Amino acid sequence: MTQRAYDRIKEANARDDVEIAVKLNTVILSYNYRETGWSDFIRKNEISRWKIFKFLPITGENDRQARLFEPEDEDFRSFVRHHKHLEKEGVVMAPEDNEEMTESYLMITPDGRFYQNTDGKYFYSDPILQVGVEVALTQINFQYDKFVKRGGEYELICESAP
Repeated sequence: MTQRAYDRIKEANARDDVEIAVKLNTVILSYNYRETGWSDFIRKNEISRWKIFKFLPITGENDRQARLFEPEDEDFRSFVRHHKHLEKEGVVMAPEDNEEMTESYLMITPDGRFYQNTDGKYFYSDPILQVGVEVALTQINFQYDKFVKRGGEYELICESAP
């Protein structure tokens, strides 16, 4: 399924003379940190930005089995080092450990609430459409400076069609 999606993006880029950039998110676990075939996959699918996350335990979500999945810090760093050469090939690598991820993502639930991971647990705002963005943001601990520091702000280049 994933490969088919990448193939369709490449087909659209070629057929419609567009440049849809592809970003890949990968969660590193104790089970996959030794995988070495990512470089070929990244090249084949023309990935332009690769977010590499260290597995993040969240109370009430994945904590019952978290110790089985969480890699050691050095295993995570080793995975990143092993693929660092891709940066010389133009891939923007954005590895994030648990400290960088915590309180630096602005996430929205399907029912329209902001939620945030703080101290290993999710916290939720009231529904955004009921209380407004400003109030809902005060109900979670989102740290904009951490968001910027981890590279959360980047420019999307969009050109309108003729």
